[in-house]
Amino acid sequence: MKYNVYSLYGKRTHRFPRVSIGLPVYYGENFIDEAISSLVSKTFNDFELIITDDALTDRTQEICKRWVARDKRIVYYRNEVNLGAGRKFNWYFERSRGDYFNRCLILSLDQGKVNGKSRISLRWQKKIA
Repeated sequence: MKYNVYSLYGKRTHRFPRVSIGLPVYYGENFIDEAISSLVSKTFNDFELIITDDALTDRTQEICKRWVARDKRIVYYRNEVNLGAGRKFNWYFERSRGDYFNRCLILSLDQGKVNGKSRISLRWQKKIA
């Protein structure tokens, strides 16, 4: 499978973060900016945010690349094919470097709004060496 990697320094840092967060995106131009903003603004900073999209045709790539340029914790992968939900979860997990892994789910725009803001669901898993 072929994909392009975008990160602030061209390579991922050698220091491993405490937490890895996988953020799958499927036609996310309407919510991805708000979702990333919410995740990076938390007081806990020892994490990497791994974002991937599957060669989408909306503005997702443009928005993600802007975030990568601003925050070294963000790594963005753009796949050439759609992996599907199950394969994408495994794909994130294999590339994560943190002691804990989190798959971030953004609920649909209609269902995911609470007081006008998107709701993000987090599911943590301890990685076993």
